[in-house]
Amino acid sequence: MNRQDLTRPTVPIVYGLLILELALGRGTTRARMLSGLDIPDAVWSTPDARISLVQLDRLLYRAVQLTGDGALGYEIGLRCGVTTHGLFGFAAMSLASIRQVVEFGVKFLPVRLPNVKVTLLEEGRRSALEVTEATPLGALRRQTLEITLVGAWRFARELGKARQDAGGGVEIWFDYPEPDYYSAYRARLPPVRFGMSANRLYFESELLDRQLQAGNAVSAEIMKQQCERELLLLGFGADFLSQVREALPKPGGGYNGVEEVSARLSLSSRTLKRRLSEHRTSFQQLLDERRQRDSMRLLRDPALAIEHVAQRLAYSDPANFTRAFRKWVGMTPSEYRSRCLQTPPRPPPRR
Repeated sequence: MNRQDLTRPTVPIVYGLLILELALGRGTTRARMLSGLDIPDAVWSTPDARISLVQLDRLLYRAVQLTGDGALGYEIGLRCGVTTHGLFGFAAMSLASIRQVVEFGVKFLPVRLPNVKVTLLEEGRRSALEVTEATPLGALRRQTLEITLVGAWRFARELGKARQDAGGGVEIWFDYPEPDYYSAYRARLPPVRFGMSANRLYFESELLDRQLQAGNAVSAEIMKQQCERELLLLGFGADFLSQVREALPKPGGGYNGVEEVSARLSLSSRTLKRRLSEHRTSFQQLLDERRQRDSMRLLRDPALAIEHVAQRLAYSDPANFTRAFRKWVGMTPSEYRSRCLQTPPRPPPRR
């Protein structure tokens, strides 16, 4: 995100209302909460209104200061059920599995919370949602991370009827020391670990394939299209080529084809090709660029046979890989590997 994004109305007013409700319930007044925030009165009674990230942060900061309650992040996260998220939540309810919900959430989170980024990490029997900053979170970093991770746990628990206890392998990580207010919330949260290397929500990988009873393919497609339009209107879907590039690789090796990439981007294959043409490129060109970059990385590992590299790049015949690589780089894979291995390491910089 750039600085202009911080002052554009991108955050649904429902999150501002939730903060305001909690602050008023803890004894402060509406006048003290809203003074000087430059949020028109009409916004608070308009269901689809949005406020800026700057306004949201000021509102949350003021709520923490006026109430003296550092645990507002936990409280907000615990109240973020499926329906709290409006269109985003209803779209998730229409999907067929938890995996589809996670993939949908990773892609469309900017429609709800554009100040953080969520990534799915699959690590064998355990997987995790990792939260990083899309924009510096400053003094509200702890509360924002708590809202996001506790909210994600509450959302998934409500959607998939996940158990609250540790039996489902659920665990939340935070990268900061345990705050003094955590003990009051211990019983209401899954196991939490502090001082960790990242901010993550862990769960058993098998949960990803849990089917959802309310799944409806037609409703899901309608909701996805609406969310796509919201992304574009909010200015978060502008880097279309990056989205296509990220959708190319398959988790186990190889690459998705036009149909698979189109489905991941909620587009028809015809629309995907047309939009790529508008960017003066093609699907094959982006695929070749990705294959070239991956091949050069893999060939630097002398333990990988060239035939294995070809297989990793989805070439059934190593000869076809050799021809393609010569076209890209001007030499064979063997010649490139030899040149890489002969290149001496750079000396350390002088101090």
